[in-house]
Amino acid sequence: MSTVAGLLLLAVAGQGMPDMGGKAQIAAMEKMSFCLGEWEGSGWASVGGRKSEFKSTEVVTKEAGGTIFAVRGKHWVEIPGRDPLIIHDAFGMISFDQNSKKFEINSHLATGATGKFEIQAVDSGYTWSTPGSNGATNEYEAKFTTNTWVEKGYEVKGDERTQWFEMSLKKVK
Repeated sequence: MSTVAGLLLLAVAGQGMPDMGGKAQIAAMEKMSFCLGEWEGSGWASVGGRKSEFKSTEVVTKEAGGTIFAVRGKHWVEIPGRDPLIIHDAFGMISFDQNSKKFEINSHLATGATGKFEIQAVDSGYTWSTPGSNGATNEYEAKFTTNTWVEKGYEVKGDERTQWFEMSLKKVK
């Protein structure tokens, strides 16, 4: 008998499904539940000394029984008389690693760039960082209320910390 068939028989017999180890991840993910939902808003980014404004959506859902959160984000610029120009198109998965006892985000961008980064749950938000250009680090800080998500990005090089990104979203669902 296959393992799947055996598990189905257990469930049908009223014994329920055995714990497959996900309970600890589900409990840990509750520390990040503030980000669940559909969010809309705007922001700005400064690249090459030029500040540009954009519109944004983020959708965060529980997946795989609540053991991971899927994050789908898009930023675009509206240009009169043209279709919106997508400037950021990303998919990520936030998970909790049982061995290290840390949260991780696996990100995938439309540019083909991917990465796996540690993400720390903090009071009403999270922080995380990625390698930047020319030896710098990009640090991100997100704060949430029941209906708002504000995330700021900073370039850190040596003792210098310069904000280059900010996104302000409202929960719509």
